[in-house]
Amino acid sequence: MTRIVLLLTAALICSSGSALAQDAAPSDAQPTPLLTPDTPVASMPRWSEFPVPPDKTTPLSEFAVRVRSLNQAGAQLAHDEAQIHWPTITPEALHAQILARIDPAKMAPIDPMLSQKDIEAFAAKQRARATPPPVVQ
Repeated sequence: MTRIVLLLTAALICSSGSALAQDAAPSDAQPTPLLTPDTPVASMPRWSEFPVPPDKTTPLSEFAVRVRSLNQAGAQLAHDEAQIHWPTITPEALHAQILARIDPAKMAPIDPMLSQKDIEAFAAKQRARATPPPVVQ
């Protein structure tokens, strides 16, 4: 498996390296004409006309190190994911569990029969109860 990854990586490097070399070619370079078996040898491109390969390329050993670290990170991620406990409870059962934890007295709606005057009287009574006693000196 590692050998295949390294070979694929090497192929990718070679193809990207040639693309980089083509990008680095001077802009006045003429495109290479289509070569056929009937093309005379004198009209074929010379080695001096080929683009220069890039100088700074990443060595294969560094790519191998990167691949190994990615594989290790993937294995660690798979291990961490396996440690997660995924609940297999149905939504209805989860809803019932949540409702069992809620105090129904605290969740009861306000009595719709109260008038605005009753609500304001209740609020005033609560504010009076919340007023602290005078400070003793």
